[in-house]
Amino acid sequence: MKIKEVKYIKSGEILASPIYTDEKTILIPAGTELKKEYIDLLLPLGIEIVEIEDKYESIEKSSLIIPEEVKSEFKEKIQNILGKHIYSGKGSLCKIKDIAIEIIDFVNNIDLNCIYDIPYRQTDLYEHTISVTIFSLLVARKINLSQERMEDIAIGCLLHDLGLRYITIPYVNKKIDELPPEDIFEYKKHTILAYTVLDEEEWLSQVSKNMVLSHHEKMNGSGFPLKQREQDIECRIIQLCDSFDCLISGMECGRYSVEKVMNYFLTVAGEKYDKDLMKDLFSMIGKYPVGTEVELSDHTYGVVTCQTNCIDCPIINLLDEMSGNIVENKVYDLNENKEIQIIRVI
Repeated sequence: MKIKEVKYIKSGEILASPIYTDEKTILIPAGTELKKEYIDLLLPLGIEIVEIEDKYESIEKSSLIIPEEVKSEFKEKIQNILGKHIYSGKGSLCKIKDIAIEIIDFVNNIDLNCIYDIPYRQTDLYEHTISVTIFSLLVARKINLSQERMEDIAIGCLLHDLGLRYITIPYVNKKIDELPPEDIFEYKKHTILAYTVLDEEEWLSQVSKNMVLSHHEKMNGSGFPLKQREQDIECRIIQLCDSFDCLISGMECGRYSVEKVMNYFLTVAGEKYDKDLMKDLFSMIGKYPVGTEVELSDHTYGVVTCQTNCIDCPIINLLDEMSGNIVENKVYDLNENKEIQIIRVI
């Protein structure tokens, strides 16, 4: 199964999960072959993303930073703490420290020399929190920060969006800048709300508190809430990793492919985000995740089936242009065959 934008669905693909109306009635059941008339129906209904069967799954070798079962376990623990937190509950968040240590131990066993897949996905507050924490800790390891500083980073990341629990503005798959001005104002309060709550948590380091307050700041002063330019490296790390995960998961903005997001960051590196930290993060992430269908420079088509040790040169299995079926024994290793390149995602 894989998540796919409706605008990229091809006639004949099979729906893996039911599509529901706003009233939770099944609109199209799982197992339905998505013909053109169905596809044309979905976008006007505001349905932009669906889950479809992955017909190339048998030849794909995905390399994930965190297995789904481990992510679910961490997510449940975080949700149990943050979801039950009361605005005035002084001291109720200190159990976050234990989860931070668990996640650091997990991240310390990740191979920093591998290239990992970031699957196209739907997210929520708690999954986003886990992803930002792991990305940030990987960068911290890359630059050899101490265990103490990694703990500050992990705790700051786990608490960074606490303030979203105190606002009513929808923020998943919403382009915040396109909301009414009063909603934008309300949304932008979430950093200050969280910082205010955490200010009384005496067990929490000032570095972690600063990360919560400034995770939407930018190096050029274009962020919020204080338009700060000078930031500690811990804050620069979370600013980068939070923005990256937001853009690939649709958290507080539109949702985009890993390729488009990485290309965007290259245009603003050194201006909005720390260029060196960006290089460290992207050195571990495949630009074209396994399952991505692409057109190649020799005008053939294929699907990414495995990563190599180069972020934009994966292994490609060729596809028949007409049927979309796998062409047997037609495989390109783009890291070895430099004459062929990916020219676009299809």
